[in-house]
Formats: sequence, structure tokens, C-alpha cells
Amino acid sequence: MTLDDRTRSIVEAALGYTFKDAGLAEQALTHRSLLAEHRAKASNEPLEFLGDAVLGFVIAEMLHRRDPLGAEGDKTRIRARLVSTPTLVGIGRSFDVGSLIRMSAGEEKNDGRTHEKVQEDAVEALIAAVYLDGGIEAARAVVTRLFGPRLNEGSLATKDAKGALQEFLQARGLELPAYEIESLEGPQHRQRHRVRCLIGGEVLGRGEGPSRKKAELVAAEEALTVLKGRAANA
Repeated sequence: MTLDDRTRSIVEAALGYTFKDAGLAEQALTHRSLLAEHRAKASNEPLEFLGDAVLGFVIAEMLHRRDPLGAEGDKTRIRARLVSTPTLVGIGRSFDVGSLIRMSAGEEKNDGRTHEKVQEDAVEALIAAVYLDGGIEAARAVVTRLFGPRLNEGSLATKDAKGALQEFLQARGLELPAYEIESLEGPQHRQRHRVRCLIGGEVLGRGEGPSRKKAELVAAEEALTVLKGRAANA
């Protein structure tokens, strides 16, 4: 089974990269739940491990090139922010990666497509797929495309996504965001909070996490990504 043309087109447009081996992109979008049900050859877990390392290296390199003599502590905080779950989920949701992931019927029934870990793993796996397909230069170009705009945000080292979103809106005289709980599921010790972020009554971001705060951070990151995309295309 290979990627359909629509999925491949969406992924390649989002990454700004054309795969020579579409099988790598397919693996990057294959959840482990599909191994038994459809006997997929491999899931994206091995690629996620590699992608995490490639991403960390390229981000560290970008930070060094931008400020060779800068303080290590500041760079460490910015790198941690850039490779965090909210940032990765926000990037994934900017091209609706959840809808592209191949998974079992059971996993999908349990809302697997909306789980932040599933989306985070897919983004990291795609970065690894690009690296294996085109080498470090191709991976560097994709990471720069996806993460470069965030690298120049002065708020990254000191503000979370909610603070950055509020600052973005205030600078443009726009209405501040509101956060609403959509659902609360699971036992007390393993609850999953699902939150939406509304701006001017429009839902611009959704987030999920083990606490309301973490879910709101994911939702804010997604909303900020959407708004910046609109501003860039205006």
C-alpha cells in the first residue's frame, strides 16, 4: 500500500520537499496500531526516534549560526521551546497531519487522530523521512521552512504559546482569545483535556493534554500558527 496522490501532495506541499521514495513518507504516516491489523511492514516509531535527533541538531545549528557567541542557556531554552510538543503539534495541525496518518480502526475510534503524541510523532517521523530520502541538506531546508519563522520570535525564550498569542493579538488591536473545554475524558489519574481557542467567536485552535493548561498551550500554538499563516498570505 502506498500513499495516495492527495496525501502525498499535501505532505510535500507542507514540507516544501518532493520525495524520491514515497515509501518513506508512507512509513512516517503509519501508526503502530496498523502493524497487526493490516500487516504494515513498519510503523513510524523508528523514524520518530531519528527525526527527534535530526530536528534537535538542525535547530541547535540554526541557533548557533544566528548568534555564535550567544549565551548557552538562552539557546538551550529556545531549542527546548522549538522542539516541544506544543510547537510540533501546532506545525502538524497547520497541515492537518492527523487526518493523513494511517492507523487501525480501533485507534481511530478512540480519537487517535487528535492525540497530540500521535501528531508529534508523525511530524518528527516526516523530518526523518526527508533526511533519509534527501540527506542533511534536505532535512535542514525542511526544518528551516517549518521552524525558521519561530526561531526569530523574541518571545520564545520567555513566554509560552498563550503569552505569545496574546502579544500577537494586542499588537494588532485584535480581540483576546477565549479558551473553552470541549471534553474531559479518562480516569482521574489519566484524564485527557480537550480545549478550543476562540478569537472573535472563531475556533482557530484545538489542543489536548493531561491538564487544561497544557491543552490550552497546544490550542494557543495552533491558533498562533493559523494567524501568522493568514498574515503572511494577506
